[in-house]
Amino acid sequence: MSAVKLSFKPYFPLGALIVGAIFLVLGFFAVIDENPAGLIIGPIFFIIGFILSFSFKGSRIDYERKRFLNYFSFLGIPFGDWKSYNEFPFITVLEIYMRHESGSQAQRMIINSVYHDYLYRVCFLSVDHRQKVLLFETKNKDQAFTVVRDIAEKTEIKLTTYNPPTSAKKRRR
Repeated sequence: MSAVKLSFKPYFPLGALIVGAIFLVLGFFAVIDENPAGLIIGPIFFIIGFILSFSFKGSRIDYERKRFLNYFSFLGIPFGDWKSYNEFPFITVLEIYMRHESGSQAQRMIINSVYHDYLYRVCFLSVDHRQKVLLFETKNKDQAFTVVRDIAEKTEIKLTTYNPPTSAKKRRR
């Protein structure tokens, strides 16, 4: 059995992907145009667009060799180091609350909008829960718990609740 791919998504946000596609097109047309400035700027735009459009990140788990890989991928070639998951005795799902606010003023009206959402991250945890290794993230709670249970079962790592220790100074407050 080979490594199982857990997540694979663009490295850059959607806005950068759109800019990358625009740079690809601009770079292509600048190169085929016979303008000398286009022959200099075109390849630069094309390379920037190529990098923005074809960069991905992801994670894999190799259950047979008891290791995981968080990687950066360009043109399908992954870059990253395999690490043993034996140093992480726990696995958990972290629930991240996200709030996005935006406002607009038009004539005499102020329009505000607030968007709430949750993001669920499946992570390996160290003994003291201070170190986290992101394996998978989704906006679907059921999917996150299905993935974490599957990983916990196959790796024999204990499923737990994230609970890092607090310092004595914080406890006295």
